[in-house]
Amino acid sequence: MDLLLTRLSGLSRERARFVDFEEVFSIAVPSSSVANPIAGPVGVPGSSVSVRVRRSLLPASDNPAAALPVLRYLGSVESEKIVLRRSCLEVPTSGPLVSFLCSLGFKKDFDFVAEGHIFIRGRAKVLVYSVNQVEQYSHESDSPLPKSWRNLLPRSYMVEVSAVGSPADESLPKEVSALMELLCPLVLPGRVDHARLVCR
Repeated sequence: MDLLLTRLSGLSRERARFVDFEEVFSIAVPSSSVANPIAGPVGVPGSSVSVRVRRSLLPASDNPAAALPVLRYLGSVESEKIVLRRSCLEVPTSGPLVSFLCSLGFKKDFDFVAEGHIFIRGRAKVLVYSVNQVEQYSHESDSPLPKSWRNLLPRSYMVEVSAVGSPADESLPKEVSALMELLCPLVLPGRVDHARLVCR
């Protein structure tokens, strides 16, 4: 782990620590004959839309830009190449976001605490973090936040390499692949479908 962080520090222009609380919500999509570009294929039993709410657990003074909760939508996989391509929408929000989603009919599927480091190299972003299970919540606000959590696999880390840009930009997947090659053999690349990633 230390060797990986040292290599990423040498390859990247920016590095920061993060501790984020992420909640995943979903809502069932009724069958319809009208195509829905967000929900994906319609008329299929069991189809749903999933969104994520991410809130930083670090003091706002450490990272003022992360003070607001972020609403995130990840679309279905659009490319089956080595580097996955999918739609991604991220919007900083204010107000009782979780209560608003519940009022729309969204139901909470699961949550977790991601704790680790973020590295920036060009347009590529690398996240190295552990996935932690929440043990106790603090109910000091309308939206409960984790008070304590534990790492179920202390020697296991998630390494996520991504880049955001236009779907027409064919150079983005090459940047991601080039960065992954620089991390071998410390990191063995594999494709992760976030729609199926569940931490309970």
